[in-house]
Amino acid sequence: MEEAAVHTADGLAAEPMLLAVVVIAVALIVAAVLVSREIRAAKDKQLEVESNNNREKLKLQREVEMQRLEIDRDREQHKIEDRQQRAKTDAEMMALQRQTIEASNRSTAAIEAMSRLMDTHNTRLEVSQDRSRAMGEQIQDVHATVHAIDNNVQDLADALLK
Repeated sequence: MEEAAVHTADGLAAEPMLLAVVVIAVALIVAAVLVSREIRAAKDKQLEVESNNNREKLKLQREVEMQRLEIDRDREQHKIEDRQQRAKTDAEMMALQRQTIEASNRSTAAIEAMSRLMDTHNTRLEVSQDRSRAMGEQIQDVHATVHAIDNNVQDLADALLK
């Protein structure tokens, strides 16, 4: 193989044009390999940058999703607290309404008792007034009788003194 290389080198030395073409071809191949490595390195770097960007995007998406979940959790917690507060308020309102109804029932019972008592007093008053009228009539009769007796006594006294 060394002989082949020596003959090739001798042949190339004899033909400077051919040597120049081979040198240019080798230079182009070396340049192509170097450019290919640079392109591959640039692509690798671009992939790494894109990978980093994708990781950052994923990280941001996770953060956004975590924040959204936290907001949803807070919203649900507020809903639960609102329902609990509404239930407490409703219970308080029902208790207040029960107390109001009980007070109203007591007032109604007291008014009814007072009405019955007033009816009883009115009936007694009417009976008392009837008795008072009867006593008044009796007193008038007694007064008329006393007046008649007084007149008769006066008439007798006048007749005796005459």
